[in-house]
Amino acid sequence: MHNCQVFFITDVMMITKMTSLQGEVLLTQGVYDLDQRVRDEMLDRVRSFNDFTPGNDPHREHDFGAFIFREHHIFWKIDTS
Repeated sequence: MHNCQVFFITDVMMITKMTSLQGEVLLTQGVYDLDQRVRDEMLDRVRSFNDFTPGNDPHREHDFGAFIFREHHIFWKIDTS
């Protein structure tokens, strides 16, 4: 792993203009402590994530994603339970 801080975003229910889903977004303290503009940009990347492949989404559930954002490894998860 690179020398970068790993932030986890778990139990994310995305709320977009295209859906009526409602829920809450939970962030780790490390993500919350980012500058709001940086945090908003990162959350926009989560909302628009569409890089699903058989390798990272074998069940085609589109409920988990990972990407690098400003040298940080970002992991997110949608939990509907």
